[in-house]
Amino acid sequence: MRAGIMIGAVVVLTPAATPPGERIVRIDTTIPMTVQGVAGRLRIDPGAPGRPVLAPGYAEQVGLKGGGLMGFGVIYHVGREKVPARTEVAAVVLDGGKVHKHRVIWAPRAFAAGVEGAMGPGGLDEPVVRFVLRPAMAGERTVAIPVAPAGGLFGSWSPMAGQVDVGGLPLRVRFAPYLVKSVATAGAAAQMAEALGGRLEDGTGTAEIAFGLMRPVRGMALAQPLAIGPLALPRVAVRTADIGSVNGLPTTGEAAEADPDEIVVVAKGKRAPGSMTLGADYLGRCSSIVFDKPARVIRLTCA
Repeated sequence: MRAGIMIGAVVVLTPAATPPGERIVRIDTTIPMTVQGVAGRLRIDPGAPGRPVLAPGYAEQVGLKGGGLMGFGVIYHVGREKVPARTEVAAVVLDGGKVHKHRVIWAPRAFAAGVEGAMGPGGLDEPVVRFVLRPAMAGERTVAIPVAPAGGLFGSWSPMAGQVDVGGLPLRVRFAPYLVKSVATAGAAAQMAEALGGRLEDGTGTAEIAFGLMRPVRGMALAQPLAIGPLALPRVAVRTADIGSVNGLPTTGEAAEADPDEIVVVAKGKRAPGSMTLGADYLGRCSSIVFDKPARVIRLTCA
């Protein structure tokens, strides 16, 4: 991550060299990219899939069709919304480096606004990818979080995520500094309510999840903060209309029950898998996120 070390009165005046095999990515920057020889800009995003996700206009400019033996379709589910995408193997060059044959993805909706494409750390050649979010601050701690299971053959179609324990059950965590709000699924909310004393709050709102899609959310206060590495989260937003059900969760104030039209009821005795996205509201306290692929850990440095 970006944390520096000072021992006694020794101050290093020259910048430390980047270790071999490590890529440093500064937030809010892009790198040059070509796909089939057509130039564009790529955002390396910790919250993006491990394959290049291209903007629809850029994919059209490149001439991608998604047909033939090497092309097929996939569907991304963002709650009740579906984003149909197409794929094709194409010649991709990043940062003026070597040509790689990548399976690229594109959809009618852009994953990241203002750029020709986005890709997560899982698709990069470097074994270690360090995201620099802001300058290091006094009192920071670094904690290693295990990488969540990738999901078999199609693991690279999703973002590289961490895994933490909540009430003896795994919770999958996506790191998305480009999204404003941290959001948990209803399945994750059920884990938190049981293990950490979570109670739904009055009022509802919306939050961006992926591909620019906004979904309904509702705040949940936690009696015991949720620990994600060095971060302690006293409150999270819960997706009330998508994965699992928030029926039966404790409430505060006037919030007796969520609108039934916003709830997906699951079979009795079953629980949707818990997952959440950690956004800028909490990642703003962090200086860096390091994805160490050989070690299968994500190191988070936060104040």
